[in-house]
Amino acid sequence: MPDFDDAPIAKPEQDRFGFDPFARAIARCILALKHPVGSVVAIHGPWGSGKSSVINLVRHHLAQVDDAPVVVPIQAWWYRTEDALAVGFFRELYAALRDELDKTSGAKDALAALGGVVAGGGKLLGAVAGVFGGSLAETVVGGAAELVGNLVTGDETTDALQHKVAEALRAQPKRFLFIVDDLDRLTPDEALVVLRLIKSVGRLPNVAYLLSYDREVTEKVVADRYPSEGAHYLEKIVQAGFDLPEPDPVHLQTLFLEQVEPLFLKEDGGSWLDGDDTHLVNLFFEAIYPELGTPRDVVRLANSLAITWGAVKGEVHPGDFVALEALRLFRPAVYRAVRASEHRLVGTSGDDHQTLEQAKELEERLIGSVPSQDRQRIKNVLMRLFPRLQATWSNTRYSSGESWVRARRLCSSEHFDTYFVFSLPDHTIGREEIAALARRAGEPDYVQRSFREAIATTVTGGQTRASHLLEAMTLYADDVADKDVEPFLTALFEVADELRVPQDEAKAFGIADNRFRLHWLLRKLTLERMLLAERSRVILKASERAALSWLADLTISAHGDYFPRKGEDPESEERCLTTREDLDRLVALFLARMEAAAADGSLLATPKLAGLLFRWADFDGDDGAGVRAWTASILEDDAAVPVLAEAFLGTSWTQGMGFGGLGDLVARRSDRAQIDGAERIIDPVQFQARLEKLTATGAVDGPETEVMRRLLKAWNAPRR
Repeated sequence: MPDFDDAPIAKPEQDRFGFDPFARAIARCILALKHPVGSVVAIHGPWGSGKSSVINLVRHHLAQVDDAPVVVPIQAWWYRTEDALAVGFFRELYAALRDELDKTSGAKDALAALGGVVAGGGKLLGAVAGVFGGSLAETVVGGAAELVGNLVTGDETTDALQHKVAEALRAQPKRFLFIVDDLDRLTPDEALVVLRLIKSVGRLPNVAYLLSYDREVTEKVVADRYPSEGAHYLEKIVQAGFDLPEPDPVHLQTLFLEQVEPLFLKEDGGSWLDGDDTHLVNLFFEAIYPELGTPRDVVRLANSLAITWGAVKGEVHPGDFVALEALRLFRPAVYRAVRASEHRLVGTSGDDHQTLEQAKELEERLIGSVPSQDRQRIKNVLMRLFPRLQATWSNTRYSSGESWVRARRLCSSEHFDTYFVFSLPDHTIGREEIAALARRAGEPDYVQRSFREAIATTVTGGQTRASHLLEAMTLYADDVADKDVEPFLTALFEVADELRVPQDEAKAFGIADNRFRLHWLLRKLTLERMLLAERSRVILKASERAALSWLADLTISAHGDYFPRKGEDPESEERCLTTREDLDRLVALFLARMEAAAADGSLLATPKLAGLLFRWADFDGDDGAGVRAWTASILEDDAAVPVLAEAFLGTSWTQGMGFGGLGDLVARRSDRAQIDGAERIIDPVQFQARLEKLTATGAVDGPETEVMRRLLKAWNAPRR
C-alpha cells in the first residue's frame, strides 16, 4: 500500500502548488527587518492549506543569506496545558538568547524574573527555575519559597526587568526569528497564552516572530474572549499578515490522481479507473475534485482510499466508491443521511410517485446540512449516485437497473451495504467468484461443485447462496464463452432438482424461486445470443441428463412457446426455446424418463411429485390413465402414502389488509391441500380413505403421520 506522507515540503524543488514565490516574498520581508522589536509577521491559511510547507520554504531561503536572523522554532502544540506552554515559551526564549544575555550582567536573571512574573509566583516557579538553572538555580535555598523571593519580590519593577533584557539584546548584532507554526492547532486558551506572551515579555529588540494560523478561526477565538477588541487585538500584535495563495485546483487534481492511481492498478496491468466510463468521470469532476481545496484534503482522501479500497477492490464501482468516501470525509452529515435512507435511494423509480412535500422532506434530510453555495452540487452528486432521485427531483425515470447491478453501483440494493461495511455481505457473490465460474463454465465438475457448495450455505435472510449465485450468473451470462454454454447448462440441468430448496422459494406475494432463476439464466445464455437452430440443439443436448423435475419444467416452458394458455398468443418462432421438431423430441424424452422412474421406483422420491404427475398426464395423450394406474398401485403401499401426502400438501400465505392502516405487517403461512383437478392423476376418494385409515390405525409412525394429518385438515377445511 502506498505511504502517502502528510509531512510538509522543505525545498523549492518539491513545490507543486506555486508556494515558493510566496515564501521568497515572506523571506524578503523578514530580512528587511534590520532592527525588529518583537515584530510579528503572520501567514494566514485554513487548516491543511500548506502553511507549514511555506514556513519551511521561508527557512530555506533565509538559510541562503549570511546575515539572516537566527531561526528558533517553537513547537507550541507540544505543550498541552496553558501553564506548560508558558514555561515552554521561556525555555525556547532562553535557549536561543542565553549566549547573548550572558554578556550583560544580570540580563539572564532579569529574563528569569520575568518568567517568574508570568508564573504568578505560584506552582510554575520551580519549573521556571529549572529552565534557567546555572547561577540562578544555585541561589535557591529552601526550594520554591526562596525562589519566589528571588524572582518576584525584588526591588526591580517589571518594566525595569524588561528594560535590562532589552538593553542586552539591543547591544548585540544578532537577530532572532521565533517561528510559531499552526497556532490554530492549540486550544483557544493556549492560543491566547502564546499571543499574550508575544505581546508582553516577547516584545524584545532584535527579535521577530513568524506565526501561522487560520485567520478566521483565530479571530473568532480572540473575539469570544475579548469582544470589545475583536480583530483589533490581533492587529496590535501582527504588523504584517499575508494570506496564503490558494493552490491551483488543477494541481490538486493532478496530485490526487498521482497518489491514488497505484491503488487502482489491476493485476493485469490495467486500472479500475480506466475505460470509457462517463459516470466515473462525471463523479470525479462534480463529487471529488471540488472537495479538494487544500493539499491536506488530497492526502486525507488518498490515505483513506489506501486503506478502504483494498477491502472492496473489484466488488464496487470505483467512481461511486471514491465519491462516497469523499462524502464520508468532507460531508459526514450527508454520508450518514445516505446510509440511513437506503429504502428511498436504491433501485429504479418504478411507480415511486412522491408528492412535492415528500420530495422536499427527502432533500432536507439528505442535504439540509450542506451550505447553500454547495447544495445544488451535492444534490447533483446524489442524483448521479442514485438515479432514483432523478425521478424525485427532476422527473426522470428509469425502468431497469440491471446494468447498475452488473456494474456493482451504489444504487443497487444488492451492493449498497458493501460500500458502508467495506466487505461483501454474505449474500453478495464476489466478482472473482463469478469470473472464475464463467471462466470454468466448460468444466461440469467445477460448476456442480460450486452450486452444491452454494446450496449448503445459508446467508442472511434465510436463503441459500445458490439463489444469489444464479442471479449473479444471469447478470454476467455474457462472460460465459459460446463454446462453454452447452457444458455449463448440462451441468446445471443435472443438479437442477437439488437447487429446488424450500429456503429459496418466494414467500407471500413473491414468485421467484430457483426454478425461475434457472429459467432466467437459461434464456440469458441462449435466447439472447443464439439463433433458434443452435439454441434448440444446445437445450436438447443439455436435457439428456437433466434432473426429472427440471426436465418437466423445461418441457412445459418450451411447449408453452408454441401452445400458450388460453387467451395468450404463441411466441414468434425466433423467440421460442426450441424448434417444433425438437419440442417433440423433448416431450418424448420427458415421457420416457417418467415411465422409467415409475418403473424403478425413483419417481416417488422426485421433488415436486404432484406437479410431475400433472405434466405426465398432460403429455401422455391417454387423458391421465397411465398416471392414475401408477398412483392406484402406490396407494396400496402404506409407506408410500405419506410421500404422496407430502406431495399434495402445499403452502399458502395470507396477509390481512386491516382497517385504518392497521393491516398485517407480515404474511401468515398456512397449509393448503393441492387437490383441485387431482382426479386426473389420482382417485381422490381412495386417497382420502387411505389417509384416514393410516392416521386412525397408527400404521405409520413419526413425522409421516403428522404430514397426513395436516393434509387431511387442510383438505377438510371450509373453502373460502
